[in-house]
Amino acid sequence: MPKIVDHAARRTELAHAFWNVTLRDGIAAASVRGVATEANCSPAALRYYFPSQDELLDFTWTFVLGRALARAEALDLPDSPLEAAQVQLEQSLPLDGERLAEARLWFTVASSAGSNERLQARVRELHTLLNRGCTEVIHRLREAGVVDPARDASTEAVRLHAFLDGVAFHMAMRAESYSAAQIRAMLRRHLEDLACP
Repeated sequence: MPKIVDHAARRTELAHAFWNVTLRDGIAAASVRGVATEANCSPAALRYYFPSQDELLDFTWTFVLGRALARAEALDLPDSPLEAAQVQLEQSLPLDGERLAEARLWFTVASSAGSNERLQARVRELHTLLNRGCTEVIHRLREAGVVDPARDASTEAVRLHAFLDGVAFHMAMRAESYSAAQIRAMLRRHLEDLACP
């Protein structure tokens, strides 16, 4: 009887192998051969699912981003607008091992983008998603009276985005930079500061 292969599960396994190689050795090392070695399969077997490194990168990026978005959508947000913003924004910060690995993947891809249009498109995609999320949070807080009316909403969205990126970068490079409690306290202080003129 022929062996039944779960192709979706195999693709996910290969995506994890690509992710592991990229985080450990950089994206240049995540070639078809390098990922096949990590996944303990032949390059031909990997090419059956992903004919090129670009296709493997696309699948991995989509898989990781989809997981992050699903996690955010599953949140049970508190009624308090400030508390809801805190919980929502924490999802983009590396406060646990899973989110730390995601942040490291984002920054590895970003630092390797160079003139690679495919990688640049992925970086722009994530930037747009984060910017949109920050903008929505600021508008909701403003409608709830949490943001001082004198503050420019667009400027505050950019400032919030920069804060999240900066903290995520520090943690991705040196996870011991801050504790999860310190990061949460800094984010809360940033949000509370929005009420000030």
